[in-house]
Amino acid sequence: SSGINAEYVEFQTFQHYYNEYNLSSHTWTMASVLQRLTQRRVPEHTSEAGLRRCLGVFDLVNNGFSVMVGAGIFVITPVLTADTTGPAVIVSYFIAGIASLISALTYSELAGKFQGVGSAYLYVYYVLGELAASVIGISMMIEAMIGMASVMKSLSIYTDQLLFNGTIIHWQTENLSLNVNFMAGYIDLFGLFLLFLAGVLNLLGVKQTIVFNAFCNMVVLLSLVLIIIMGFIL
Repeated sequence: SSGINAEYVEFQTFQHYYNEYNLSSHTWTMASVLQRLTQRRVPEHTSEAGLRRCLGVFDLVNNGFSVMVGAGIFVITPVLTADTTGPAVIVSYFIAGIASLISALTYSELAGKFQGVGSAYLYVYYVLGELAASVIGISMMIEAMIGMASVMKSLSIYTDQLLFNGTIIHWQTENLSLNVNFMAGYIDLFGLFLLFLAGVLNLLGVKQTIVFNAFCNMVVLLSLVLIIIMGFIL
């Protein structure tokens, strides 16, 4: 009788899920699929979160500065100025600044409307639904990977030239060369090693990463001020 009771309970459980989630053959129609893909999450206005808060206003401003003034200003600016635009690169930065201002105001408006933890993925989820949010999330991951790859490539080149006089790049070019048109000329193991160090730093914790980020921001800011002063002098 115990076996019969267990089978009955199992059948009742299956029937409950069958009735609640409507697991029938007509569930997966085109309309239902579109409804699932465009379903929207209701914002939860709560101050409770699963993560411990350890960042202050200075940390957030510091992180925002690092996002706006990244390593790309040292990578792209010399190439554009020397090969393409010349002094007119100032106009490009002015237009980019206006676009960044509009984006910042948009994020501020969304952060004020949807209180609590938020991101571009959640904002799009609240407004447009799950499908659009998934596209945004995948795009953000691809953007982060491409940006990190370019930064680590530049960091490996600059570090090698500054500390090792280009010996690492010379060795990689001689022993790890690639003959592919759409790829780099060699496998950058030194850049991969720097990426590994950055990953270890992130694993130490958010606060430690922000402190190291603040140090990098000071170096970036001093470098930009030095470049501006040298530009006026020369």
